[in-house]
Amino acid sequence: MTNIKISIIIPIYNKGQYIKACLDSILQQSYKNFECLMIDDGSTDNSSAICRQMGKRDPRFRYINKKNGGVSSARNLGMQESVGEYICFVDADDLVDQNYLQTMVDPLKEYKYTMICAGMKAIKNNVETKIVPNDQIVDSREYIKTVLSRDIPIFLFQTTVCKLYSREFLVNNVILFDENINISEDCLFNTVLLQAEIDKICFINYDGYHYLQDHSTLTTSKYTYKKAEEAIYVGIKTAEIRNRLIQQYELENDSSVIEGFSKAICIIYFSNMQLIETNGFNKDEKRKLFQMFVTKMNYSIKPAIKDYVGTEKMIIKATFQKNLDKIEKIYKMKKMKARISS
Repeated sequence: MTNIKISIIIPIYNKGQYIKACLDSILQQSYKNFECLMIDDGSTDNSSAICRQMGKRDPRFRYINKKNGGVSSARNLGMQESVGEYICFVDADDLVDQNYLQTMVDPLKEYKYTMICAGMKAIKNNVETKIVPNDQIVDSREYIKTVLSRDIPIFLFQTTVCKLYSREFLVNNVILFDENINISEDCLFNTVLLQAEIDKICFINYDGYHYLQDHSTLTTSKYTYKKAEEAIYVGIKTAEIRNRLIQQYELENDSSVIEGFSKAICIIYFSNMQLIETNGFNKDEKRKLFQMFVTKMNYSIKPAIKDYVGTEKMIIKATFQKNLDKIEKIYKMKKMKARISS
């Protein structure tokens, strides 16, 4: 019988509309040996009252209030305050199945894995999409190859939810969230983690985490200039780490790894140009962001560019060529076509 203590960390900022349902789903867990750290990042709505009420109802739920500093600082504080053997992150506007913790803990009966990685149901407009990995156990080198080759759903790699992390591993390797980053901070966290001495990781084909996309602000909020800088920094940093790992593990001749890396670079090129060109930045801001980006990105797109067509392909190629004038012309052409078709 596994009786490992789990520390559930929930960063909360103005989630009063959703947090009760989230906490109730944790309260109903069939696995009982957990603490739930509710980290209130300076909410101004009724989140505090709901969390305090849950703390009175069940002593396993601990409310911690802090000055607003962003999701990264909230998660770091949660890790600092945690006492469990394993850490589990849950977002305040999501839900988990009743047997979520039990299913995540079960593999630890056999071995104290560095991480347990499961999947999720992504729910949007009442439509469920299952995103799950295949059952497997991998060591450090295999995990890095799996990530670089994009052999697991990339969103599952990037996110910190639907995982258990060994607290000892995170502490010993000083793996924290970058508190200057509050967008794609989980992707950066998991990419930095790749550089540490991982033992074994267990993937389980399980979708007990409910990612409620309709609640997410990622697809509805516009990028501020600061957010754009943060997103570009994450793209640059994760590319650097991936490239360094290819050299370190001598994977330069592994075609699946090189193609996977090239696919990641193409996505970074395109997504960064999208945020630069479509968020209302003035000409000077766009040029500053573009220079910040392209001066650091010098990676081949050749293995993956064949997968793209039309304007996406043109944008990626022009970005690789560091030609902002050409990119601006492509986006003007796209706007003109959109107006004509409407």
